[in-house]
Amino acid sequence: MVRVQQIWRNVLLTYFLSALVLAVVLFQVSDPISFLKELHNFPISLLLIILGNVIIAWMIDFNRIRVLTIPLGGKIPRISMFFTLLAGNFLTLATPFAIGGAPIIVYALYKFGMSFGQASAVVIGAGLAAHFALLAILSVTIIVIAPFLAHLPQMVNGLYLFIILYTIALIGFIILMYHSERLEAWIEGWIAKRKNPKRNWFIRALIWLTDMLGELQRSFKLFFQMGRWYFLASCLIGIVYFLLFFSSGFILLTEFGVLPEAPIFRYGLSVLLSAIPFFSPLPGGTGTAELGAYLALDNYLPSNELGTFIILWRTFTFYLPLIVGSIVFPFLFLYLKERKS
Repeated sequence: MVRVQQIWRNVLLTYFLSALVLAVVLFQVSDPISFLKELHNFPISLLLIILGNVIIAWMIDFNRIRVLTIPLGGKIPRISMFFTLLAGNFLTLATPFAIGGAPIIVYALYKFGMSFGQASAVVIGAGLAAHFALLAILSVTIIVIAPFLAHLPQMVNGLYLFIILYTIALIGFIILMYHSERLEAWIEGWIAKRKNPKRNWFIRALIWLTDMLGELQRSFKLFFQMGRWYFLASCLIGIVYFLLFFSSGFILLTEFGVLPEAPIFRYGLSVLLSAIPFFSPLPGGTGTAELGAYLALDNYLPSNELGTFIILWRTFTFYLPLIVGSIVFPFLFLYLKERKS
């Protein structure tokens, strides 16, 4: 119950913060009348293209998770995986550093016949695939746009340092997961020294944790021994998803006439702005994404167009998945709760 209450507290906080930031953009960066005028003149066909782009990206991304269930014998219907991902995206947007969607996906995989250890390994593997995909895109983006930022050497060096630290963190996590038997052995040794361990709820929880760690490690190793091609496929799916996802900002920047002579830099700018929420301590990057867009584009767009861009961009990359996911989540949760695992 506490976990569910915590989730909805995060959700309410996210809605409150996003509404507050939206109000700031509307009344400080732009104004409601100018926004409505800009929106009235905006091509409806372009909005539909961006909407279709986002939906196609969602339809591709659920396969990033589903493909990793294959080497472990998982069988989850595509439509169920699709709606699970939408619910997972909703929780991801409502939690800091975009980490909250994992529990509902693990629960769904468990309900469709996988053990908790296997389901956790799939979700961790899919998360790593997404991070490697994001790392690949960011690395190429920074290399390509570095010449455009030659007048800002400190920013370029900072971006390169970020990529290096990001790579080290991902490799370190894989090594930690691959050799988690040491942690498991240490916990088992600590438990063995306790008196009457079965009477202590904390010790029982640790025993359950060591059992799950063992199964998690076996499943995780399977990805890099028998299922490495599935993991590579998951990474490639993640790359396609992010390229589509980042295209929403690129299309909007193009329509607003930002840097028409430099489409490569324009797409790179969209990538960097759209990646901000993945590393923000605030749910969904609320505030940080808008601030990043304001600082990056203040010299390229007048205030009314800048405010309209920020609102439209965040609508497709944040508000839309948040609203859709919040509708899907309770129905999916009730469906999974009633389903026999």
